Amino acid sequence: PIPVMFLGLFTSGIQALIFATLAAPYIGESMEGHH
Repeated sequence: PIPVMFLGLFTSGIQALIFATLAAPYIGESMEGHH
């Protein structure tokens, strides 16, 4: 079914966005710390 596929795609996109938002500061801090 198309709606279910679209919903799964939307959910995975949201999860990726949240993960990126949470990981970005941590990665940036890690990079700065290594300097």
